[in-house]
Amino acid sequence: PDLRALGLELLHGAQAAVGGAERLAAVRDYVRVGRKETAEGTSPVPYEVRWVAPDALRYDINNSVLYVRGDSVRQAIRGRNELLPLPVGFPGVVERYLGERWRELLPALRCDQDPTCKLQAAPDNPQNQVEIWWVDKPASEVGMRQKAVLEFGPDGLPVRAWLPPYGMREAYSDWREVNGLRLPFRMQKISTANEPGEVDITLEWRIDTGLKLEELQDPRTRTLWPWQN
Repeated sequence: PDLRALGLELLHGAQAAVGGAERLAAVRDYVRVGRKETAEGTSPVPYEVRWVAPDALRYDINNSVLYVRGDSVRQAIRGRNELLPLPVGFPGVVERYLGERWRELLPALRCDQDPTCKLQAAPDNPQNQVEIWWVDKPASEVGMRQKAVLEFGPDGLPVRAWLPPYGMREAYSDWREVNGLRLPFRMQKISTANEPGEVDITLEWRIDTGLKLEELQDPRTRTLWPWQN
């Protein structure tokens, strides 16, 4: 079978399910905030994702920052006010972190617009899953996380995403409309053998907020939580 054609068919079905390819292509930026669910309800946690078109992505988690843009990965930890390159010495660490943007739903669903993204239907499950590749080097050079996998439900909506073989699987539900897009407001991180644990997270989304690239590049800026030194 033509796995590339099957993958594009699945992707285009998902684009239609969330609001259409044209609406997706028009997204300029987004902010996604996660709040961990506890027995007492939802509680704020330092978990925030910001993205600016076409390819700038930033994670703020536990007072650390991971910034991915193009083929560059930078970080800031524990109150540092400057983004620095990742430490060297581990083969393929940059390539593995580059994959994080393809686990993000909106960038992944726009994959057919990015010339660096290689997409195909998953050989083991071509009816329901697509693989997104971003590295041409062999696994021996960059480790195992060379691809992201998206799985789709009968209605075309994404139901799971992960970076095999070790990444936790993120399962999506509670879809609602935000600025003309259907987005999940609940995510369950499902454990694997190497990354134990299971976490339920309530999500909030803001689309086309006017976010600037310069804000992503300054480690001190956050939208919902102050930067803590």
